[in-house]
Amino acid sequence: MTCFHHLGFKENPVTFGKFFSTECTCFCRSNEIVIFWTHQNYVIWARHDTCNDYHLESNSRGGLGWRKHVISPSMWSSTKMKKSLTFCFFTALAFAASPAAAQVALDLDGPGPLFTSKLVSPNGLIDLDEGNMVILGAKPVLQGNIPLPGAVFQAYFQTAVTNVVYNDGSQSALPQFDFLPFFTAQEITAQFAIPLLYTGLDGNGRLNLEVANTGANFVNFYYDSSKDANIPAGTGFGDGTNILSGTFVNLDFGVSPTLTSASIFEATATVNYYDPAFFSVPLQLAVVLRLDLDGLVKIPPQIPNSAQIVGYTPNNSDLLGSLDLTAKVVPEASSMIMVGLVATGGLLGMYRRRRNG
Repeated sequence: MTCFHHLGFKENPVTFGKFFSTECTCFCRSNEIVIFWTHQNYVIWARHDTCNDYHLESNSRGGLGWRKHVISPSMWSSTKMKKSLTFCFFTALAFAASPAAAQVALDLDGPGPLFTSKLVSPNGLIDLDEGNMVILGAKPVLQGNIPLPGAVFQAYFQTAVTNVVYNDGSQSALPQFDFLPFFTAQEITAQFAIPLLYTGLDGNGRLNLEVANTGANFVNFYYDSSKDANIPAGTGFGDGTNILSGTFVNLDFGVSPTLTSASIFEATATVNYYDPAFFSVPLQLAVVLRLDLDGLVKIPPQIPNSAQIVGYTPNNSDLLGSLDLTAKVVPEASSMIMVGLVATGGLLGMYRRRRNG
C-alpha cells in the first residue's frame, strides 16, 4: 500500500475531501498512529506495511464527510485503550445489523391527538392510493419505436396515503370524513418528480428507464388537516405541512414499446428531510433515512385523468398512466455504523482529557 505523509493535520478530527491515494486512505506522522477513517460507507481494519500505521480502508475514496481520528503511540500501547476501541468498533457493526437499527416510527397526525407514534419498519409499510402519472413528450418518441439510448424524459406523479400497516400487523388510516367538533377529514398526499433516462431494451424487450442526472427530481409528502385532494382537478396534492422530502437515486422501470401494459416500478430515494413530529427513530439517533417504493405502472391509466399533475397540464404528446405503490421508510445500515463510531471518538476525547489533566 502507498501511504501519504501530510504534516498539516492536527490530532483533532477534521473533515476534508482530498489527499487520498488509490490504495489506501492513510495519513501518518512519526509521532502519531491513525486508527481509523470514518465515512457513511462501511470500513475495514487494516495495518499499514510501510509506516506501521493502523488505518481503515473503505469502498469509497475521498469526498466530503470523511473524518480523521488519531491517537498517540503511548495511548495505543495501553491494553485497556485497545480493548475499548475494539469494543466500540465491533459494537457499531453489531448495532447496524440489529433489529433496532431498522426501526422507524410514524405518527399519522403528528402533533394531533388522534394517533400515537408506532413502528412502521422494518416490517410495516405505507400504502399509497393509485395516482396519476405523466411522462412529458414521451408518446411520439416511445410508442411503437425503439429510440436511441440517451433520451431523457420528465415524469410527474401524485397520490395520497390510504392506510399504514405497522410492524405488529395493525393498520391505521386518517379520518376520511368530518366528525365535528372532534376532528375533520385529514390526508397525507405525495408528489414525485423523476427524470427518466432511456438506456435501451432490457432482457424482456422493455424500454428500460433509469434516473437521469438532469431534470426535476424530488419526493414530497404533505400532511393536511383538511382533506381537499381532488383527482379530476389534480389539485390539493401539494398543500399542507411538508413532512418528508427526498431525491430519487435508483429506479427499476421498464415500459412495453406498445405502451399498453402494466410494468413493475421499484425506486429508492434518499430522505433529505423529515418532520420528527411524524417520523422518528425510537433511539433518537442521527441516522440517514431511505424511502423504498414498490408497485405497478399501468398504461393507459386505470383511474380518471387529472387536469393537472404536480401543477403540469398534460397534452396529447404526453404519456399518461397510473401508479399504484407502497412505500417503506428505513434507516441506511451504513449510517448506523457511524453512530457507534461516534462513540469511539467520544471515548478517545475523554481519554485525552483525563490523560492531559
